[in-house]
Amino acid sequence: MATEVLDKASPRDGLLFSSIFLFRSYCSDGIRGSNRSWFMDILALCTRLRPAVLVDYGGIMPKLQENLSSLLLLAKKQSSTLHHLRVMILDDMVYIVNVEELAEHVFLSLSSGQKLILVDLEQWPLKILSPTEANDIASQLFSIQKLFSTVFRVGVDKESCIKEKHSAIQIADPIDLSSFLHDARITLPSLNGWLLGYPITYLFSKEYAEKATLHLSTKSLRIFKIMVSRQQASGSQLYETELMSFTVPCDMSQRLDKEPWIAAFLSRISEKLKRYKQIWASMQLEMEVTSDQLVVL
Repeated sequence: MATEVLDKASPRDGLLFSSIFLFRSYCSDGIRGSNRSWFMDILALCTRLRPAVLVDYGGIMPKLQENLSSLLLLAKKQSSTLHHLRVMILDDMVYIVNVEELAEHVFLSLSSGQKLILVDLEQWPLKILSPTEANDIASQLFSIQKLFSTVFRVGVDKESCIKEKHSAIQIADPIDLSSFLHDARITLPSLNGWLLGYPITYLFSKEYAEKATLHLSTKSLRIFKIMVSRQQASGSQLYETELMSFTVPCDMSQRLDKEPWIAAFLSRISEKLKRYKQIWASMQLEMEVTSDQLVVL
């Protein structure tokens, strides 16, 4: 499908697709997983639709991080288009991040440039926290965001996006920020809601993980799927694929996509698509309700 785009894409866009295919070809043996998911993740990063993706396909640590770092370095030597991608580590989780987009994401989060909905799973009934409401886990999330801002900075080029104290890190080495989580009570799933670019995250501490799962499992959830279509050759049918999906308790999303925070999120994604309009054709929101009692956080 993507090869059809090369015929109508600009030289820059053609190079982008070629670079991603190159990276995927290097990864075909070292990282096993869905080719479609792999391609979409890297394309979303390169076009700055997402600040980070979680690599949950391809093996276990530390071999996974070693393979990813080596393969990304190899691909970068062949194409500078991938230069702004880095491997990042948080405890036993491996991510690929766009350092420029992540820097902007962190900056906007701290400056209230984009709103993140925080749902407290430790209380019953569940509630959305107000911006002024005191909450220990929300405070920890804010503290970790500030730590991220010491590493990822806006307004700098790709070469120097990592702050000086990390300058000794070689470009092939992963950015290991596991120290940010030392003594933290917040869980990685709570942090991931923000880090991966979702508009909502479920807050709970490590000691309340079981209770949080129980609380959420009693709720009917509305699944929001962001579907995007890539530009195709003239006359070809648009190919739609999932960019991301997230859940919201039904009683917190009764206005569907007219909820102000959901509408604002969709508007941001739409603006990002316009940056690469030669690649992205359209966006569509799909919604469904599930009462599946199996919830994994």
